[in-house]
Amino acid sequence: MLLRKFILVNLLFVAAGALHTVIRVPVRRKANYDADGTKSLIWLYNKYKITPTRPGPFHRDSSGVLKKRQAAGASAEVNADDQLTDTFYTCPILIGTPAQQLEVTFDSGSADTWVWSSQLSPQTVDLASSRGSAYYDLAKSTSYTNLTGSTWSARYGDGSSASGTVVADVLKVGDITIENQAIEVANTLSYSFIIQTANEGILGLAFSRLNKVQPVPQRTPLDNMVAQKGIPGNQALFTCYLGSYKDVGDPDQGMSFFTFGQIDQDVVKATGKQISYTPVNNTKGFWQIDSEFITVNGNKTVLADNTAIVDTGTTLVVLEDKLVAEIYSTIPGARYDAQEGGWVFPASTPADKMPTVVLAVGQTEIIIEKEHLGFTPVKKTGMIYGGIQGRGNSKYNIFGDTFLKCVYAVFDAGNMRFGVVQRIDKTQNIAG
Repeated sequence: MLLRKFILVNLLFVAAGALHTVIRVPVRRKANYDADGTKSLIWLYNKYKITPTRPGPFHRDSSGVLKKRQAAGASAEVNADDQLTDTFYTCPILIGTPAQQLEVTFDSGSADTWVWSSQLSPQTVDLASSRGSAYYDLAKSTSYTNLTGSTWSARYGDGSSASGTVVADVLKVGDITIENQAIEVANTLSYSFIIQTANEGILGLAFSRLNKVQPVPQRTPLDNMVAQKGIPGNQALFTCYLGSYKDVGDPDQGMSFFTFGQIDQDVVKATGKQISYTPVNNTKGFWQIDSEFITVNGNKTVLADNTAIVDTGTTLVVLEDKLVAEIYSTIPGARYDAQEGGWVFPASTPADKMPTVVLAVGQTEIIIEKEHLGFTPVKKTGMIYGGIQGRGNSKYNIFGDTFLKCVYAVFDAGNMRFGVVQRIDKTQNIAG
């Protein structure tokens, strides 16, 4: 009973029913998330400044601006309606004194922690309130201080942006309290964030060199957890366990969570395997690893010097275009849809007609579960938008949720390594 009271007091930061000491920060899947494969792919291209190389409506002009070809043949700049902020998963955090709870995206592909705030326009604040969204109200916190002269701006390649000032305040993630964490406070948001985003901010989990605060970049929450001894230096890590709505019938019921400073050994034990680690190259600020082969139905292709960025804030996986074509060539009826800008396949495809795709994490083989080869239905077509798409002119792969839903992932900053263990999933729900 005392444990249950503790859980309620801490706003469900401990997974309900958990009897071990590992603190799980729950991940919530947004019930009203309207998945759209094309829009998620364009968001990814914008995030990593990728230019598509396959036929389709999207291209970059000579200035590097992503544009969309119109029916009349002319091109217009990609706008908010052409992309979808990847906010399928959100996690609760607490900010300020007394604590204010917000739902944010834990994003290993960025190093900025920013939130909706009371400094936004009255119209935006009213909109947030009307739809039940929270925002950080500075006037209600007695512990914040302004970082005078500090500003931030996040832009996503098409003019979509968020920007504002910076404060320092108390931040609580799970059971870990961080004093004087730099919080990037939004005072302007572009249209796409206002009308599409289901979260209330982002908690950046990439390396601090990616932080966009000016004139002095700030430490990430993970860095400060270690500096303030919230977690030991030799446990400077977080872990990610992402479930799927397709897995509600599985033993874990599709549960999802993050942990900080702790590896959930119950999860590892359930796999019957040990975590395999590979070194991380963080020179660009990302969780970048070697991924030098891919296997499709037992046929292995060696990819010399190939790397991948592991990104919890992205829904899809992108690989070299010709390899993606090889994957979908094994599915009857699959085709590249130029209008959708990606690969699709029939929703009626049975599991035994889907390929076995293996991606490399260092020298470890990770199978992409067949049900996750499909991301979402393409409306009114009877087709499924693939969870793996082409990487255009990118020199590296991006491993988003399509990959992460197949593993228990360990982001170990203290030892500069990334660990995975394959999850067990005995049922495959292809059409979803």
